[in-house]
Amino acid sequence: MPELPEVENVRLSLLPLIQGKTITAIGTNWEKILTGGLAHFQQTLVGHTVTGLDRRGKYLLFRFDHGVTMVSHLRMEGKYQVVRIPPCRLGVSPMCGSPLATTASCAITTCASLGACS
Repeated sequence: MPELPEVENVRLSLLPLIQGKTITAIGTNWEKILTGGLAHFQQTLVGHTVTGLDRRGKYLLFRFDHGVTMVSHLRMEGKYQVVRIPPCRLGVSPMCGSPLATTASCAITTCASLGACS
């Protein structure tokens, strides 16, 4: 499990990759981790833009343009992965084998979730 310095390093590394990006698609291979389920999570975030990324202890706080904050924990894995994807490509997340279909230019993945941004 990552300690505070590792969590801060993830935050600092991830921020320039996601700030100002708009969520275009969300999928998961572990739906029970999402409060309210996948449909509610998609409805809440798809179409909205990441405005910031803060940290509170070991939690990362993804801030969005409509006032919503997504709280995330790195869990045992300890990392996020940003994958650049050619438009309209069907593929598989190299990290955990999750199916991925998107028209966006990148995806942010963990083994628990998969999201695309543009």
